[in-house]
Amino acid sequence: MRQKRISILLATVLAVMSTFSAGCGVEKGGDFTVTGLQTETVVNPIGIDVEKPEFSWKMDSEKRGEMQQKYRIMVASTSDKLEKGNYDVWDSGETESGISQQIPYGGEALAACTRYYWKVQVTDQNGRKQTSAPAFFETGLMEEKPFSDIPWLSKGTPPEGKSFEEGVIPAPMFRREFSVQKEVARARLYMTSAGVYEAYINGTKTTDSYLNPGRTTYNRHLMYQTFDVTELLTQGENAIGVVLGHGWFNRAGQNYGSILGVVGKLVITYTDGSSDTVTTDEQWQYYYDGPVRDDDIYNGEKYDATKEVEGWANAGLKDTSLWTV
Repeated sequence: MRQKRISILLATVLAVMSTFSAGCGVEKGGDFTVTGLQTETVVNPIGIDVEKPEFSWKMDSEKRGEMQQKYRIMVASTSDKLEKGNYDVWDSGETESGISQQIPYGGEALAACTRYYWKVQVTDQNGRKQTSAPAFFETGLMEEKPFSDIPWLSKGTPPEGKSFEEGVIPAPMFRREFSVQKEVARARLYMTSAGVYEAYINGTKTTDSYLNPGRTTYNRHLMYQTFDVTELLTQGENAIGVVLGHGWFNRAGQNYGSILGVVGKLVITYTDGSSDTVTTDEQWQYYYDGPVRDDDIYNGEKYDATKEVEGWANAGLKDTSLWTV
């Protein structure tokens, strides 16, 4: 009886050891997923302005030793074509490589302001294949000087007959109203500035980021931003507003000029395929006496709430007497 009990105990210990060994990942291969798709290190970005964007992804598995042996990147012009296997933009074909970061696009030239859809198929060391869920990226203006034919909004002095308070040069404020009469498919705001800017559509900020367009060498190049503002538009009358700050343009020990400015365009595409463009032009109005009385990238800003203009970035502003063209 004693010998039988020892045999049973030994068998149990061996079974536990076998299970533990398998759990530690001695076995290679097994199920995996392909996740974390990024274009230019961003998930589903818009405004990508490079000729050959780079793709990245991750291979996830609960098994140790799982590794990528091959990849295949597939890009299509519509989500429907991608789903049906019509890769009309680019198909890398199966490529023998374990690299899954910053793989450059290798197809024909990409069109400006266009959304593309892509996915990646990964083959592991045992020949198993898994395909990711679809992702997308959207190109920007794709021009060296995309705003060369659009006028800047820039004001450094008050309107005729008006004057700044002594020692105060308030942040310039600009606004314009426009009409939307069709169903909107998508809307993109492309913008940059000499200084920093905040843009609003119908009273709502276009982004949760700050200090755009960021620090740069203003006399050499400017970075522009792309904002998806589709959900901010309404049928009928709309308004867009911009307020400027000094940023790194002529404060923080730098001086690229005395007058702040902003340039940009709002491109509205309708469901019928037509489009409208609202640019920075002579139809914008300027306000010289807003609540931001002074601003500095290091010292903060002076804000006078009694100078606030209610609804200044909304359509139908009641009092525009102090706003000038």
